[in-house]
Amino acid sequence: PVVVVSLRHVGCYDTCFDTWDTLIQRLGDFGLLERMRRSFGLVYDDQDITRLDQLRYDACVELDCSPGDAHPPEFQARTIPGGRYAIVRHTGPYDAQ
Repeated sequence: PVVVVSLRHVGCYDTCFDTWDTLIQRLGDFGLLERMRRSFGLVYDDQDITRLDQLRYDACVELDCSPGDAHPPEFQARTIPGGRYAIVRHTGPYDAQ
């Protein structure tokens, strides 16, 4: 399992970059950028099935912190359960799928 803070994006996956920008900005506001370890993007919906305005995506960052440390209030503290996952590393522009 991995403990993270996350920020939810709802809408087209092509526009989730704004959520990442907000997450990084707010971590900086709280002095947490130097505590970042790993980042995760959690995709919940298939855009071929779910309406584009209802797609859910969580931008997540693992921090080197104690569980009681303060984080931006709009973030959700959560645990990504341990297990087997598909991991994809995309290189290059996102419009070149």
